[in-house]
Amino acid sequence: MQLNPGKDNRAWLHDIPRTSIRYEFVCNDAETSPAKAETSKLLGYICACTDASGPPVNSAPLPRI
Repeated sequence: MQLNPGKDNRAWLHDIPRTSIRYEFVCNDAETSPAKAETSKLLGYICACTDASGPPVNSAPLPRI
């Protein structure tokens, strides 16, 4: 199997075909914090990919942990 990085992933993976790809994400949210004992309300959230990696095609297999 060969995975070819798309244009959004080339910052981390360049144009090198991979056998697998691992993505890392960071997510943040914002919510209200009422003064009284009430349920907070979600105002919004955002997630962004912060890293992507994977072994190139025809590379030695990684050791299993």
